[in-house]
Amino acid sequence: MEESGVTVRELLERTFSTLTERHSPSTVFFQRKALAAINRDDGMCRTRRGYMGYETVGIFSFNKRRWAIGRGEVEGMHYLIDGYDSDLRALEYDREIPDETRIIEMLWQSVNFRDSLIVGGSDGSLAYANYGRFKNGFERECFLSRVNDFALNVPTTMGSKIKYKPECVEFLADCIETALEESS
Repeated sequence: MEESGVTVRELLERTFSTLTERHSPSTVFFQRKALAAINRDDGMCRTRRGYMGYETVGIFSFNKRRWAIGRGEVEGMHYLIDGYDSDLRALEYDREIPDETRIIEMLWQSVNFRDSLIVGGSDGSLAYANYGRFKNGFERECFLSRVNDFALNVPTTMGSKIKYKPECVEFLADCIETALEESS
């Protein structure tokens, strides 16, 4: 019998919803999914890329700074995206009025999870970019040592995925708020 719980994608969806409820951001809806490259393979005759696709972003304020935050899902069906499922990405946004074109351009330039707050793996794992700008906030929240407390299972067979306790949503939202407030 499979354990109940939330998948990594549901967890990131609910975390984004919780942040939206707490901060009431203005929302930008894209006419087409905006893309951010997460992986690249330059072959002899072609270049292949893997992407995260974003349908909306919210413009949030933390510590007197504005952030365009979106929840992305992998786009494409090849080896460049095999290890990934979804992410929450934050781009520092310097304008008063949301500008869809500018945000799409910013996402396009945001490569390799540099601006990702949290990344969900295809196996259900959670991670943050340890080279990214939000690293210190996640380390201060003891993210890696505490996130495992919310896991309901450890995958034992090929294709099984980690599921999480619903309480993990509040923990992740708190970690993200800390990371954004302390971001340099």
